[in-house]
Amino acid sequence: MHQSGTLETWLRAAPISRPPLADVLNVFKQIAHGLHALHAAGVVHGALHFNNVFLNNGIPLLNDYGLLDEVAYFVSHLLITVVLCGLGQCG
Repeated sequence: MHQSGTLETWLRAAPISRPPLADVLNVFKQIAHGLHALHAAGVVHGALHFNNVFLNNGIPLLNDYGLLDEVAYFVSHLLITVVLCGLGQCG
């Protein structure tokens, strides 16, 4: 299996090129292992769906744009605080 793109695209392929059941089960098993590892580390994905899972040569990669927005918001406010403090204007 050498598939790239989203999980949804892979699963909705034309009937002739649909992946074998064994490959589908393997990908879902890998996703479950990834989620287990996240949960064990205290991280909850919170937005898992077929378009948030990308395949890179058959390896599922979990993605979440909502989380990235929250991180970007936090980092931007942190940088503003650091700059203001550097100018002596924090308090």
